[in-house]
Amino acid sequence: HRKLALRHHPDKNIGKSEEEQEQSALQFKLIQAAYECLSDDMERKWYDEHRGMILSGGMNRGGGGAEDGADGSTFLFDVMPY
Repeated sequence: HRKLALRHHPDKNIGKSEEEQEQSALQFKLIQAAYECLSDDMERKWYDEHRGMILSGGMNRGGGGAEDGADGSTFLFDVMPY
């Protein structure tokens, strides 16, 4: 976490183009959000219990059921693999 945060920190990317700075700022925000989530014991426990669902991008892999979204969607997150 620390190495990625330093690499993408807005203060460390001053000499780069505006587009590169925006991309780094976005990556920095994602890294910080992940750190905050995983450093909280309760959120870490929830993540560990739902990791497969999050990584597959769906709430209910079997389809149907009360967990589906109101629009019939089973997707909880738009996940970008790294």
